[in-house]
Amino acid sequence: MAAQGQDDVFKQSVVIFNLPKYCDKKQLEKTLKEWGVPFARTKKVVKEEFGILTFTNMDDKLKWVPFLNQQSIEESPLRVEDRVLKMERKRGYDDSRGGRDKKYKGEDGDVADAMPENIDDVLAPLWKMPYEDQLQHKISTLEGILKQIVKRLRTESSYDIPKWIFELKGRLCCEYGGVVPSPSRDHYRNKVSFDIGYDVKGAPCVGSRLGRTSEGITATADPSSSVIFPREAVAVRNSLQKLVEITCALEVPLTPYDKTTRLGFWRGCTVRAQASGEVMVMLQVNSQLLATATSSLNLEVAPSTSSANPLPQPVNKEDVRRMISDHFTKERAAGLRVDSLQIQEWTGVANAAPVDLPWEVLHGSPTISETLLGLSFQISPNAFFQTNTSLTELLYKTVCEWAIPQLASSPFPSTSVTKSASSESSASSSSSTSSVPSSSSSSSASPAFSASALPPLPSVILDVCCGTGTIGQCIARALEQYGRSDSSPSQPRVVGLELAEDAVLNARDNAARNGLNNIVYIAGKAEDTLPNVLLTLPAGSRCVAVVDPPRAGLHPSVIKVLRASKHIDLIVYVSCNQNSLVVDAAHLCRSASKSMR
Repeated sequence: MAAQGQDDVFKQSVVIFNLPKYCDKKQLEKTLKEWGVPFARTKKVVKEEFGILTFTNMDDKLKWVPFLNQQSIEESPLRVEDRVLKMERKRGYDDSRGGRDKKYKGEDGDVADAMPENIDDVLAPLWKMPYEDQLQHKISTLEGILKQIVKRLRTESSYDIPKWIFELKGRLCCEYGGVVPSPSRDHYRNKVSFDIGYDVKGAPCVGSRLGRTSEGITATADPSSSVIFPREAVAVRNSLQKLVEITCALEVPLTPYDKTTRLGFWRGCTVRAQASGEVMVMLQVNSQLLATATSSLNLEVAPSTSSANPLPQPVNKEDVRRMISDHFTKERAAGLRVDSLQIQEWTGVANAAPVDLPWEVLHGSPTISETLLGLSFQISPNAFFQTNTSLTELLYKTVCEWAIPQLASSPFPSTSVTKSASSESSASSSSSTSSVPSSSSSSSASPAFSASALPPLPSVILDVCCGTGTIGQCIARALEQYGRSDSSPSQPRVVGLELAEDAVLNARDNAARNGLNNIVYIAGKAEDTLPNVLLTLPAGSRCVAVVDPPRAGLHPSVIKVLRASKHIDLIVYVSCNQNSLVVDAAHLCRSASKSMR
Protein backbone atom coordinates (compact mmCIF):
# COMPACT_ATOMS: atom_id res chain seq x y z
CA MET A 1 0.00 0.00 0.00
CA ALA A 2 1.35 3.43 -0.89
CA ALA A 3 2.32 5.69 1.96
CA GLN A 4 -0.42 8.07 3.04
CA GLY A 5 0.21 11.81 3.28
CA GLN A 6 -0.51 13.77 6.43
CA ASP A 7 -3.47 15.49 4.78
CA ASP A 8 -4.85 12.11 3.64
CA VAL A 9 -4.72 10.79 7.20
CA PHE A 10 -6.82 13.72 8.41
CA LYS A 11 -9.32 13.41 5.57
CA GLN A 12 -9.72 9.67 6.11
CA SER A 13 -10.18 9.98 9.90
CA VAL A 14 -13.45 10.31 11.78
CA VAL A 15 -14.41 10.74 15.43
CA ILE A 16 -16.90 8.21 16.83
CA PHE A 17 -18.88 9.67 19.75
CA ASN A 18 -21.04 7.95 22.40
CA LEU A 19 -18.71 4.99 22.91
CA PRO A 20 -18.80 3.26 26.30
CA LYS A 21 -16.39 4.85 28.78
CA TYR A 22 -14.62 1.63 29.60
CA CYS A 23 -14.31 0.42 26.04
CA ASP A 24 -10.64 0.26 25.03
CA LYS A 25 -8.87 0.14 21.68
CA LYS A 26 -8.99 -3.67 21.45
CA GLN A 27 -12.72 -3.81 22.17
CA LEU A 28 -13.42 -1.09 19.60
CA GLU A 29 -11.42 -2.89 16.93
CA LYS A 30 -13.12 -6.20 17.77
CA THR A 31 -16.55 -4.60 17.29
CA LEU A 32 -15.50 -2.99 14.00
CA LYS A 33 -14.24 -6.35 12.70
CA GLU A 34 -17.49 -8.04 13.71
CA TRP A 35 -19.38 -5.43 11.68
CA GLY A 36 -16.99 -5.89 8.74
CA VAL A 37 -15.76 -2.29 8.86
CA PRO A 38 -12.27 -1.95 7.30
CA PHE A 39 -9.83 0.41 9.00
CA ALA A 40 -6.15 1.40 8.95
CA ARG A 41 -5.87 2.31 12.63
CA THR A 42 -7.94 3.30 15.66
CA LYS A 43 -7.51 5.14 18.95
CA LYS A 44 -9.67 4.79 22.05
CA VAL A 45 -8.75 5.94 25.55
CA VAL A 46 -10.48 4.29 28.50
CA LYS A 47 -12.83 6.67 30.38
CA GLU A 48 -13.33 8.81 27.27
CA GLU A 49 -16.57 8.53 25.32
CA PHE A 50 -15.09 8.99 21.86
CA GLY A 51 -12.64 7.22 19.60
CA ILE A 52 -10.76 8.02 16.41
CA LEU A 53 -11.06 5.77 13.36
CA THR A 54 -8.83 6.11 10.29
CA PHE A 55 -9.95 4.39 7.10
CA THR A 56 -7.58 2.97 4.50
CA ASN A 57 -8.99 5.19 1.75
CA MET A 58 -11.72 7.75 1.10
CA ASP A 59 -13.97 5.23 -0.67
CA ASP A 60 -14.17 3.12 2.50
CA LYS A 61 -14.90 6.22 4.55
CA LEU A 62 -17.75 7.34 2.31
CA LYS A 63 -19.20 3.83 2.30
CA TRP A 64 -19.00 3.01 6.01
CA VAL A 65 -19.69 6.32 7.82
CA PRO A 66 -23.46 6.14 7.07
CA PHE A 67 -23.44 2.55 8.31
CA LEU A 68 -21.70 3.50 11.58
CA ASN A 69 -24.17 6.33 12.17
CA GLN A 70 -26.94 3.74 12.23
CA GLN A 71 -25.24 1.50 14.80
CA SER A 72 -25.51 1.41 18.60
CA ILE A 73 -23.30 0.04 21.36
CA GLU A 74 -24.92 -0.82 24.69
CA GLU A 75 -28.14 0.87 23.48
CA SER A 76 -26.28 4.13 22.85
CA PRO A 77 -26.52 5.31 19.21
CA LEU A 78 -23.16 6.18 17.69
CA ARG A 79 -22.48 9.59 16.16
CA VAL A 80 -19.69 9.82 13.59
CA GLU A 81 -18.21 13.14 12.50
CA ASP A 82 -15.32 14.28 10.37
CA ARG A 83 -12.28 14.64 12.59
CA VAL A 84 -11.31 18.15 11.51
CA LEU A 85 -14.30 19.88 9.94
CA LYS A 86 -16.90 19.16 12.61
CA MET A 87 -16.19 20.13 16.18
CA GLU A 88 -18.04 20.02 19.42
CA ARG A 89 -16.32 22.03 22.11
CA LYS A 90 -17.04 23.07 25.65
CA ARG A 91 -16.87 26.58 26.99
CA GLY A 92 -18.49 28.79 29.63
CA TYR A 93 -18.21 28.43 33.37
CA ASP A 94 -20.54 26.71 35.78
CA ASP A 95 -20.22 28.80 38.98
CA SER A 96 -21.08 25.91 41.28
CA ARG A 97 -18.27 23.70 39.97
CA GLY A 98 -15.81 26.14 38.46
CA GLY A 99 -15.69 23.94 35.35
CA ARG A 100 -16.73 24.11 31.73
CA ASP A 101 -19.99 22.38 31.01
CA LYS A 102 -21.94 24.22 28.32
CA LYS A 103 -21.74 22.78 24.80
CA TYR A 104 -21.78 24.89 21.68
CA LYS A 105 -22.02 23.49 18.18
CA GLY A 106 -22.78 24.89 14.77
CA GLU A 107 -26.41 24.09 13.95
CA ASP A 108 -25.65 23.10 10.39
CA GLY A 109 -22.21 21.70 11.12
CA ASP A 110 -20.48 24.66 9.45
CA VAL A 111 -16.98 25.38 10.75
CA ALA A 112 -17.66 29.09 11.22
CA ASP A 113 -20.64 28.35 13.43
CA ALA A 114 -18.56 26.10 15.68
CA MET A 115 -15.65 28.56 15.95
CA PRO A 116 -15.37 30.82 19.01
CA GLU A 117 -15.98 34.50 18.33
CA ASN A 118 -12.65 35.33 19.96
CA ILE A 119 -9.70 33.09 20.88
CA ASP A 120 -9.94 34.43 24.45
CA ASP A 121 -13.29 32.67 24.74
CA VAL A 122 -11.10 29.56 25.01
CA LEU A 123 -7.96 30.99 26.66
CA ALA A 124 -9.56 33.39 29.16
CA PRO A 125 -13.29 32.65 29.43
CA LEU A 126 -13.97 35.57 31.81
CA TRP A 127 -12.36 38.20 29.60
CA LYS A 128 -15.64 39.85 28.57
CA MET A 129 -16.76 40.21 32.17
CA PRO A 130 -16.13 43.59 33.90
CA TYR A 131 -13.13 43.30 36.18
CA GLU A 132 -15.07 43.90 39.39
CA ASP A 133 -17.45 41.11 38.35
CA GLN A 134 -14.46 38.85 37.68
CA LEU A 135 -13.24 39.48 41.23
CA GLN A 136 -16.66 38.72 42.67
CA HIS A 137 -16.85 35.54 40.58
CA LYS A 138 -13.51 34.39 41.94
CA ILE A 139 -14.49 35.28 45.51
CA SER A 140 -17.61 33.15 45.18
CA THR A 141 -15.65 30.31 43.59
CA LEU A 142 -13.02 30.28 46.33
CA GLU A 143 -15.64 30.45 49.05
CA GLY A 144 -17.14 27.35 47.48
CA ILE A 145 -13.73 25.68 47.58
CA LEU A 146 -13.35 26.43 51.31
CA LYS A 147 -16.77 24.84 51.89
CA GLN A 148 -15.73 21.81 49.83
CA ILE A 149 -12.75 21.36 52.17
CA VAL A 150 -15.17 20.99 55.09
CA LYS A 151 -17.19 18.37 53.21
CA ARG A 152 -14.05 16.51 52.23
CA LEU A 153 -12.83 16.59 55.83
CA ARG A 154 -16.08 15.00 56.99
CA THR A 155 -15.60 12.24 54.42
CA GLU A 156 -11.94 11.64 55.27
CA SER A 157 -12.68 11.63 59.02
CA SER A 158 -15.91 9.66 58.92
CA TYR A 159 -15.07 7.66 62.07
CA ASP A 160 -13.56 10.51 64.09
CA ILE A 161 -14.70 13.92 62.85
CA PRO A 162 -12.73 16.76 64.52
CA LYS A 163 -14.78 18.85 66.95
CA TRP A 164 -14.01 22.09 65.14
CA ILE A 165 -15.80 20.74 62.06
CA PHE A 166 -19.08 20.57 64.00
CA GLU A 167 -18.58 24.15 65.19
CA LEU A 168 -18.40 25.45 61.61
CA LYS A 169 -22.07 24.63 60.94
CA GLY A 170 -21.88 25.04 57.17
CA ARG A 171 -19.42 27.94 57.22
CA LEU A 172 -16.03 28.18 55.52
CA CYS A 173 -13.21 26.01 56.84
CA CYS A 174 -11.23 29.13 57.84
CA GLU A 175 -11.33 32.91 57.69
CA TYR A 176 -11.10 34.20 54.14
CA GLY A 177 -9.38 37.45 53.28
CA GLY A 178 -10.78 37.72 49.78
CA VAL A 179 -9.07 38.09 46.40
CA VAL A 180 -6.08 40.38 45.86
CA PRO A 181 -6.67 42.42 42.67
CA SER A 182 -4.01 42.20 40.03
CA PRO A 183 -1.78 45.29 39.61
CA SER A 184 -2.60 45.26 35.89
CA ARG A 185 -4.75 43.16 33.63
CA ASP A 186 -3.55 42.74 30.04
CA HIS A 187 -0.74 40.76 28.35
CA TYR A 188 0.45 39.50 31.72
CA ARG A 189 1.61 35.92 31.06
CA ASN A 190 5.39 35.57 31.05
CA LYS A 191 5.14 31.97 29.79
CA VAL A 192 3.08 30.92 26.77
CA SER A 193 2.84 27.47 25.21
CA PHE A 194 1.82 27.25 21.56
CA ASP A 195 0.54 24.11 19.85
CA ILE A 196 1.74 23.47 16.32
CA GLY A 197 -1.01 21.77 14.38
CA TYR A 198 -3.63 22.52 11.75
CA ASP A 199 -6.42 25.09 11.75
CA VAL A 200 -10.04 24.22 10.90
CA LYS A 201 -9.28 24.60 7.19
CA GLY A 202 -6.39 22.13 7.39
CA ALA A 203 -3.60 24.73 7.07
CA PRO A 204 -0.52 24.53 9.34
CA CYS A 205 -0.96 26.79 12.36
CA VAL A 206 1.16 27.81 15.34
CA GLY A 207 -1.39 28.75 17.94
CA SER A 208 -3.75 27.59 20.65
CA ARG A 209 -5.95 24.51 20.65
CA LEU A 210 -9.66 25.27 20.27
CA GLY A 211 -10.58 22.59 22.78
CA ARG A 212 -9.48 19.35 24.36
CA THR A 213 -8.22 16.39 22.37
CA SER A 214 -10.37 14.21 24.62
CA GLU A 215 -13.41 15.95 23.12
CA GLY A 216 -12.24 15.20 19.60
CA ILE A 217 -10.96 18.73 18.98
CA THR A 218 -7.56 18.89 17.31
CA ALA A 219 -7.72 22.22 15.46
CA THR A 220 -5.60 25.22 16.48
CA ALA A 221 -6.16 28.93 15.91
CA ASP A 222 -4.04 32.08 15.77
CA PRO A 223 -3.96 33.57 19.31
CA SER A 224 -2.27 36.85 18.36
CA SER A 225 -5.25 38.91 19.51
CA SER A 226 -5.34 37.38 22.99
CA VAL A 227 -5.51 39.85 25.87
CA ILE A 228 -3.36 37.62 28.12
CA PHE A 229 -0.41 36.83 25.83
CA PRO A 230 2.57 39.24 25.89
CA ARG A 231 3.44 40.98 22.65
CA GLU A 232 6.95 39.50 22.67
CA ALA A 233 5.51 35.95 22.65
CA VAL A 234 3.08 36.83 19.86
CA ALA A 235 5.98 38.19 17.79
CA VAL A 236 7.83 34.88 18.23
CA ARG A 237 4.68 32.98 17.29
CA ASN A 238 4.28 35.00 14.08
CA SER A 239 7.91 34.39 13.16
CA LEU A 240 7.63 30.65 13.79
CA GLN A 241 4.41 30.52 11.75
CA LYS A 242 6.36 31.72 8.71
CA LEU A 243 9.03 29.04 9.28
CA VAL A 244 6.47 26.25 9.65
CA GLU A 245 4.70 27.28 6.45
CA ILE A 246 8.01 27.23 4.59
CA THR A 247 9.03 23.81 5.90
CA CYS A 248 5.64 22.31 5.03
CA ALA A 249 6.28 23.22 1.38
CA LEU A 250 9.79 21.77 1.18
CA GLU A 251 10.67 18.83 -1.06
CA VAL A 252 11.05 16.89 2.18
CA PRO A 253 8.23 18.53 4.19
CA LEU A 254 8.48 19.09 7.92
CA THR A 255 4.83 19.03 8.97
CA PRO A 256 3.08 19.53 12.35
CA TYR A 257 3.03 16.47 14.59
CA ASP A 258 -0.15 14.41 14.86
CA LYS A 259 -0.66 12.45 18.09
CA THR A 260 -2.89 9.86 16.45
CA THR A 261 -0.61 8.92 13.58
CA ARG A 262 2.61 9.94 15.39
CA LEU A 263 3.75 11.56 12.18
CA GLY A 264 5.13 15.05 11.71
CA PHE A 265 8.08 17.13 12.90
CA TRP A 266 6.86 20.29 14.70
CA ARG A 267 5.36 19.53 18.13
CA GLY A 268 5.17 22.77 20.09
CA CYS A 269 6.78 26.02 21.12
CA THR A 270 7.01 27.58 24.57
CA VAL A 271 8.00 31.22 24.97
CA ARG A 272 9.14 32.83 28.21
CA ALA A 273 8.90 36.63 27.97
CA GLN A 274 9.94 37.96 31.36
CA ALA A 275 9.37 41.41 32.89
CA SER A 276 13.15 41.87 32.62
CA GLY A 277 12.67 42.02 28.84
CA GLU A 278 14.54 38.78 28.16
CA VAL A 279 12.91 36.17 25.90
CA MET A 280 13.50 32.40 25.73
CA VAL A 281 12.13 30.31 22.84
CA MET A 282 11.84 26.54 23.34
CA LEU A 283 11.00 24.37 20.35
CA GLN A 284 9.91 20.74 20.76
CA VAL A 285 10.25 18.51 17.70
CA ASN A 286 9.76 14.86 16.81
CA SER A 287 13.29 13.52 16.66
CA GLN A 288 12.17 10.21 15.12
CA LEU A 289 12.22 11.90 11.74
CA LEU A 290 15.89 12.70 12.13
CA ALA A 291 17.10 9.36 13.49
CA THR A 292 18.28 7.89 10.19
CA ALA A 293 19.51 11.07 8.54
CA THR A 294 21.61 10.51 5.44
CA SER A 295 20.81 13.23 2.91
CA SER A 296 21.19 16.98 3.01
CA LEU A 297 18.05 19.08 3.26
CA ASN A 298 17.01 20.96 0.14
CA LEU A 299 15.63 24.30 1.31
CA GLU A 300 13.98 25.13 -2.02
CA VAL A 301 10.22 25.57 -1.64
CA ALA A 302 8.11 23.12 -3.62
CA PRO A 303 5.89 24.55 -6.37
CA SER A 304 2.46 25.75 -5.26
CA THR A 305 0.85 23.31 -7.65
CA SER A 306 2.34 20.33 -5.87
CA SER A 307 0.04 17.69 -4.45
CA ALA A 308 -0.52 17.05 -0.75
CA ASN A 309 2.68 16.61 1.24
CA PRO A 310 3.86 12.99 1.38
CA LEU A 311 4.86 11.37 4.65
CA PRO A 312 7.95 13.10 6.08
CA GLN A 313 11.19 11.39 5.17
CA PRO A 314 14.42 11.38 7.20
CA VAL A 315 16.52 14.52 6.73
CA ASN A 316 19.87 15.63 8.07
CA LYS A 317 19.56 16.75 11.69
CA GLU A 318 22.24 19.39 11.44
CA ASP A 319 20.66 20.87 8.30
CA VAL A 320 17.32 21.23 10.06
CA ARG A 321 18.88 22.87 13.11
CA ARG A 322 20.89 25.18 10.91
CA MET A 323 17.71 26.17 9.09
CA ILE A 324 15.93 26.96 12.38
CA SER A 325 18.90 28.88 13.75
CA ASP A 326 19.38 30.85 10.53
CA HIS A 327 15.70 31.77 10.45
CA PHE A 328 15.74 33.26 13.92
CA THR A 329 19.09 34.96 13.27
CA LYS A 330 17.46 36.83 10.38
CA GLU A 331 14.39 37.57 12.46
CA ARG A 332 16.53 38.97 15.30
CA ALA A 333 18.29 41.22 12.81
CA ALA A 334 14.83 42.49 11.85
CA GLY A 335 14.01 43.33 15.48
CA LEU A 336 12.69 40.10 17.04
CA ARG A 337 13.86 39.68 20.66
CA VAL A 338 15.26 36.18 21.32
CA ASP A 339 17.89 35.87 24.06
CA SER A 340 17.82 32.07 24.23
CA LEU A 341 16.77 29.64 21.48
CA GLN A 342 16.62 25.98 22.50
CA ILE A 343 15.37 22.75 20.96
CA GLN A 344 14.22 19.45 22.48
CA GLU A 345 13.73 16.15 20.66
CA TRP A 346 10.81 14.07 21.92
CA THR A 347 9.08 11.03 20.42
CA GLY A 348 6.43 10.35 23.07
CA VAL A 349 2.70 10.87 22.49
CA ALA A 350 2.14 13.36 25.34
CA ASN A 351 3.42 16.92 24.95
CA ALA A 352 5.12 16.81 28.34
CA ALA A 353 8.56 15.22 28.04
CA PRO A 354 10.42 13.75 31.05
CA VAL A 355 11.93 16.48 33.23
CA ASP A 356 15.44 15.10 32.63
CA LEU A 357 15.15 15.16 28.84
CA PRO A 358 17.80 17.69 27.77
CA TRP A 359 17.40 20.93 25.86
CA GLU A 360 20.05 21.98 23.34
CA VAL A 361 20.93 25.65 22.96
CA LEU A 362 20.90 26.84 19.35
CA HIS A 363 21.50 30.50 20.23
CA GLY A 364 22.23 32.59 23.29
CA SER A 365 22.32 31.60 26.94
CA PRO A 366 20.81 28.43 28.49
CA THR A 367 18.95 30.65 30.97
CA ILE A 368 17.26 34.04 31.13
CA SER A 369 16.88 36.34 34.13
CA GLU A 370 14.00 37.86 36.09
CA THR A 371 13.88 40.22 39.07
CA LEU A 372 11.46 39.57 41.92
CA LEU A 373 11.22 41.58 45.16
CA GLY A 374 14.69 42.95 44.52
CA LEU A 375 16.24 39.51 43.89
CA SER A 376 17.63 38.21 40.60
CA PHE A 377 16.67 34.76 39.33
CA GLN A 378 17.98 32.70 36.42
CA ILE A 379 15.30 30.61 34.70
CA SER A 380 15.99 27.43 32.71
CA PRO A 381 13.54 25.71 30.31
CA ASN A 382 12.17 23.18 32.81
CA ALA A 383 12.21 25.45 35.86
CA PHE A 384 8.89 26.47 37.38
CA PHE A 385 8.32 30.21 37.66
CA GLN A 386 5.04 31.98 38.35
CA THR A 387 3.48 33.24 35.11
CA ASN A 388 2.48 36.67 36.41
CA THR A 389 5.49 38.56 37.75
CA SER A 390 3.77 41.62 39.22
CA LEU A 391 1.15 39.55 41.01
CA THR A 392 3.77 37.03 42.16
CA GLU A 393 5.40 39.77 44.22
CA LEU A 394 2.15 40.26 46.13
CA LEU A 395 1.73 36.52 46.54
CA TYR A 396 5.27 35.93 47.85
CA LYS A 397 5.04 38.89 50.22
CA THR A 398 1.94 37.23 51.68
CA VAL A 399 3.70 33.87 51.94
CA CYS A 400 6.62 35.48 53.80
CA GLU A 401 4.28 37.13 56.28
CA TRP A 402 2.25 33.99 56.89
CA ALA A 403 5.31 31.82 57.35
CA ILE A 404 7.07 34.30 59.66
CA PRO A 405 4.62 36.90 61.05
CA GLN A 406 7.51 39.08 62.24
CA LEU A 407 8.19 39.89 58.59
CA ALA A 408 4.89 41.78 58.26
CA SER A 409 6.70 44.92 59.40
CA SER A 410 9.70 44.42 57.08
CA PRO A 411 9.99 46.49 53.89
CA PHE A 412 9.77 44.49 50.67
CA PRO A 413 11.42 45.98 47.60
CA SER A 414 9.28 45.85 44.47
CA THR A 415 10.31 45.16 40.92
CA SER A 416 9.59 47.77 38.31
CA VAL A 417 7.34 45.58 36.19
CA THR A 418 6.21 46.63 32.75
CA LYS A 419 4.10 43.52 32.11
CA SER A 420 0.51 43.46 33.27
CA ALA A 421 -1.72 40.86 34.82
CA SER A 422 -5.31 39.65 34.77
CA SER A 423 -5.45 36.79 37.25
CA GLU A 424 -5.48 36.83 41.01
CA SER A 425 -3.47 35.00 43.65
CA SER A 426 -4.60 33.04 46.66
CA ALA A 427 -2.90 31.05 49.38
CA SER A 428 -4.06 29.12 52.39
CA SER A 429 -2.31 28.10 55.57
CA SER A 430 -2.98 25.16 57.85
CA SER A 431 -1.57 23.80 61.07
CA SER A 432 -0.13 20.30 61.04
CA THR A 433 -0.31 19.81 64.80
CA SER A 434 -3.76 21.25 65.49
CA SER A 435 -6.97 20.22 63.79
CA VAL A 436 -8.02 23.85 63.44
CA PRO A 437 -6.57 25.61 60.37
CA SER A 438 -4.83 28.92 60.88
CA SER A 439 -7.00 31.71 59.52
CA SER A 440 -6.24 33.18 56.15
CA SER A 441 -5.87 36.84 55.29
CA SER A 442 -5.07 39.18 52.44
CA SER A 443 -1.54 40.14 51.52
CA SER A 444 -1.49 42.98 54.04
CA ALA A 445 -1.87 40.87 57.14
CA SER A 446 -0.50 37.68 58.64
CA PRO A 447 -2.52 34.81 60.12
CA ALA A 448 -4.19 35.43 63.48
CA PHE A 449 -1.16 36.43 65.56
CA SER A 450 -1.18 39.48 67.81
CA ALA A 451 2.01 41.51 68.21
CA SER A 452 2.38 40.27 71.80
CA ALA A 453 1.88 36.60 70.90
CA LEU A 454 4.16 36.07 67.93
CA PRO A 455 5.70 32.59 67.71
CA PRO A 456 9.49 32.35 67.94
CA LEU A 457 11.45 32.43 64.72
CA PRO A 458 11.72 28.94 63.25
CA SER A 459 15.05 27.14 63.08
CA VAL A 460 14.31 25.90 59.57
CA ILE A 461 12.02 27.01 56.77
CA LEU A 462 11.29 24.18 54.33
CA ASP A 463 10.63 25.31 50.76
CA VAL A 464 8.98 22.18 49.33
CA CYS A 465 8.64 22.01 45.52
CA CYS A 466 10.87 25.09 45.42
CA GLY A 467 11.50 25.39 41.68
CA THR A 468 14.21 27.99 41.09
CA GLY A 469 14.14 28.93 44.79
CA THR A 470 12.05 32.07 44.54
CA ILE A 471 9.90 31.70 47.69
CA GLY A 472 12.70 30.54 49.97
CA GLN A 473 15.07 33.26 48.81
CA CYS A 474 12.42 35.95 49.26
CA ILE A 475 11.97 34.71 52.85
CA ALA A 476 15.75 34.64 53.41
CA ARG A 477 16.18 38.21 52.16
CA ALA A 478 13.23 39.39 54.24
CA LEU A 479 14.84 37.81 57.32
CA GLU A 480 18.02 39.76 56.60
CA GLN A 481 16.02 42.97 56.37
CA TYR A 482 14.32 42.04 59.62
CA GLY A 483 17.70 42.48 61.24
CA ARG A 484 19.30 39.03 61.36
CA SER A 485 23.01 38.63 60.61
CA ASP A 486 24.12 35.95 58.15
CA SER A 487 26.72 34.77 60.66
CA SER A 488 24.34 34.55 63.62
CA PRO A 489 24.10 31.00 65.03
CA SER A 490 20.35 31.46 65.48
CA GLN A 491 19.80 32.62 61.91
CA PRO A 492 16.94 30.54 60.44
CA ARG A 493 18.06 28.24 57.65
CA VAL A 494 16.08 27.69 54.43
CA VAL A 495 16.08 24.22 52.85
CA GLY A 496 14.69 23.90 49.33
CA LEU A 497 13.46 20.60 47.90
CA GLU A 498 12.88 20.19 44.16
CA LEU A 499 12.48 17.34 41.66
CA ALA A 500 13.94 19.04 38.56
CA GLU A 501 17.72 18.92 38.80
CA ASP A 502 18.28 21.85 36.45
CA ALA A 503 15.94 23.94 38.61
CA VAL A 504 18.04 23.06 41.67
CA LEU A 505 21.17 24.18 39.84
CA ASN A 506 19.38 27.44 38.99
CA ALA A 507 18.33 27.84 42.64
CA ARG A 508 21.90 27.42 43.90
CA ASP A 509 23.20 29.88 41.33
CA ASN A 510 20.43 32.31 42.24
CA ALA A 511 21.26 32.10 45.96
CA ALA A 512 24.93 32.78 45.24
CA ARG A 513 24.06 35.65 42.90
CA ASN A 514 21.81 37.19 45.56
CA GLY A 515 24.41 36.77 48.30
CA LEU A 516 22.29 34.41 50.42
CA ASN A 517 24.40 32.05 52.52
CA ASN A 518 21.77 30.43 54.72
CA ILE A 519 20.06 28.34 52.01
CA VAL A 520 20.71 24.79 50.83
CA TYR A 521 18.98 22.93 48.00
CA ILE A 522 18.40 19.21 47.56
CA ALA A 523 17.39 17.57 44.27
CA GLY A 524 14.96 14.65 44.30
CA LYS A 525 11.37 13.69 44.97
CA ALA A 526 10.01 15.48 48.03
CA GLU A 527 8.63 12.20 49.38
CA ASP A 528 12.22 10.88 49.41
CA THR A 529 14.20 13.96 50.51
CA LEU A 530 11.85 15.46 53.12
CA PRO A 531 12.09 12.62 55.69
CA ASN A 532 15.90 12.73 55.56
CA VAL A 533 15.94 16.49 56.16
CA LEU A 534 13.63 16.21 59.17
CA LEU A 535 15.75 13.45 60.68
CA THR A 536 18.74 15.82 60.82
CA LEU A 537 16.96 18.48 62.88
CA PRO A 538 17.95 18.77 66.56
CA ALA A 539 15.33 17.94 69.16
CA GLY A 540 13.04 20.86 69.91
CA SER A 541 13.69 22.62 66.60
CA ARG A 542 10.75 24.60 65.27
CA CYS A 543 10.13 24.19 61.54
CA VAL A 544 7.81 25.99 59.11
CA ALA A 545 6.99 24.31 55.79
CA VAL A 546 6.05 26.26 52.67
CA VAL A 547 4.65 23.95 49.99
CA ASP A 548 4.05 25.03 46.41
CA PRO A 549 3.10 21.76 44.70
CA PRO A 550 2.37 21.21 40.99
CA ARG A 551 -1.21 20.95 39.76
CA ALA A 552 -1.47 17.33 40.86
CA GLY A 553 -0.95 18.39 44.48
CA LEU A 554 1.25 16.90 47.17
CA HIS A 555 2.36 13.28 46.99
CA PRO A 556 0.54 11.22 49.69
CA SER A 557 3.91 10.28 51.20
CA VAL A 558 4.79 13.97 51.60
CA ILE A 559 1.49 14.62 53.38
CA LYS A 560 2.18 11.76 55.78
CA VAL A 561 5.64 13.12 56.59
CA LEU A 562 4.31 16.66 57.12
CA ARG A 563 1.61 15.38 59.48
CA ALA A 564 3.90 13.07 61.44
CA SER A 565 6.76 15.50 62.00
CA LYS A 566 7.05 16.88 65.54
CA HIS A 567 9.17 19.77 64.27
CA ILE A 568 6.65 21.25 61.82
CA ASP A 569 4.01 23.41 63.50
CA LEU A 570 2.92 25.54 60.55
CA ILE A 571 2.33 24.78 56.87
CA VAL A 572 1.75 27.49 54.27
CA TYR A 573 0.17 25.93 51.19
CA VAL A 574 0.39 27.83 47.88
CA SER A 575 -2.17 26.36 45.50
CA CYS A 576 -2.28 26.50 41.70
CA ASN A 577 -5.15 23.98 41.46
CA GLN A 578 -8.20 24.37 43.66
CA ASN A 579 -9.21 20.73 43.23
CA SER A 580 -5.85 19.52 44.55
CA LEU A 581 -6.11 22.01 47.40
CA VAL A 582 -9.39 20.47 48.57
CA VAL A 583 -7.88 16.97 48.68
CA ASP A 584 -4.58 18.01 50.27
CA ALA A 585 -6.15 20.31 52.87
CA ALA A 586 -8.51 17.53 53.96
CA HIS A 587 -5.64 15.06 54.28
CA LEU A 588 -3.50 17.54 56.21
CA CYS A 589 -6.26 18.48 58.68
CA ARG A 590 -8.22 15.24 59.07
CA SER A 591 -8.23 13.23 62.27
CA ALA A 592 -5.49 10.65 62.81
CA SER A 593 -5.84 7.07 61.61
CA LYS A 594 -3.65 4.03 61.06
CA SER A 595 -2.56 5.34 57.67
CA MET A 596 -2.46 9.05 58.66
CA ARG A 597 -0.83 9.80 61.99
